[in-house]
Amino acid sequence: MEEDPPSDISSIDISAKETPPTCTVTNCFSADNEEEVLKCSVTKCSRLVHFKCSKLPAYQVQIHLNNQNKRKTKPRTKLTFICFNCVDVSKEIESLCEDHEGLKRKIDAHEQMIEDYKEAATELAVKVKNLKTANKNLKEKHVETRTVAYLDKKIQDQMNALGETIKTTILNEIQSSLAKVEDHVTEAKTSYANATKGASPVMASGLKTIVKEARYEELKEKRDHDSRTKNVIIHGVAESADDDIKKEDKDFVDNLIKTMKIPTPKVKLVSRIGTQAADKKRPIKVVLGSDKEKMTFLRNLSILKGKNEFKGISITEDLTLTERSVLKEWANKAKDLNLDDPDFVWRVRGDSKNGYRLKKFTKIQKH
Repeated sequence: MEEDPPSDISSIDISAKETPPTCTVTNCFSADNEEEVLKCSVTKCSRLVHFKCSKLPAYQVQIHLNNQNKRKTKPRTKLTFICFNCVDVSKEIESLCEDHEGLKRKIDAHEQMIEDYKEAATELAVKVKNLKTANKNLKEKHVETRTVAYLDKKIQDQMNALGETIKTTILNEIQSSLAKVEDHVTEAKTSYANATKGASPVMASGLKTIVKEARYEELKEKRDHDSRTKNVIIHGVAESADDDIKKEDKDFVDNLIKTMKIPTPKVKLVSRIGTQAADKKRPIKVVLGSDKEKMTFLRNLSILKGKNEFKGISITEDLTLTERSVLKEWANKAKDLNLDDPDFVWRVRGDSKNGYRLKKFTKIQKH
């Protein structure tokens, strides 16, 4: 087997020297063995950098050189050298700090935004609460209104039904009364016919006259009663001798009505009844606008009880002679009962329109 021929040794340049590495900004080679170098002031770095690789101005390099040679010439300014590696780290840290400050500002802005949202949420919650309360009140008011309207309608329906029942009852009573009246009239006519049958013309004429007079008295009583239905009589009011007595009586009646706290009635007339005398208190007749106003006036007389300005004064209806006679009979009945009953007091109650009755009251024992 043949051996490979030797290579051409003459082609290799033995005299060629190895090229040293070139310094860079971040690294200086062989700086440990040279004098013109600067040492990084950062403790954990302490890297050596050639003067020419430091990229510093010449006057700063001179200051560092003077410090290293310990010359007596005092430098104007003492500089601290920081290599590019540490400068880059510082810039990175500064950048991070700037980013941190920016992030902090963003966080502060977000926190402020959160506080604003919380405040807005609180205000919104208060508004929602107020709206709920208003809605609840509105519902309660609606329910109350609906309930009142329902009850009002129900009461109105019941009153209408009761009114119809009362109306029917009254009509039946009226029809029954009319039937009885017709029977009495028929009976009276029959009795009158029987009474006048066979009687002399003079006797028949006398009976007719009696019937006519009775009817006349009845009509007269009715007219007298109708003329008094709106009147009330006030007894016991002092009578002045002055010419202005009418005004004084009118003022007294106005004060009386005001004290009774009733809707102001229409007063048509205020006048004294009877002949004027020095030792006499003539009654005052008051003519009101309607029979309804008179009844309201009489129903509120109890308000005057206990008031000194109206002490000794009594107020009654304006009665006809027949009605006074009937009332007197009832008063006599009450008087007789009061004599026989020491524990109770009997009084006449009612009016000429609805009839009179006796009512019993317990006597107040005086100690």
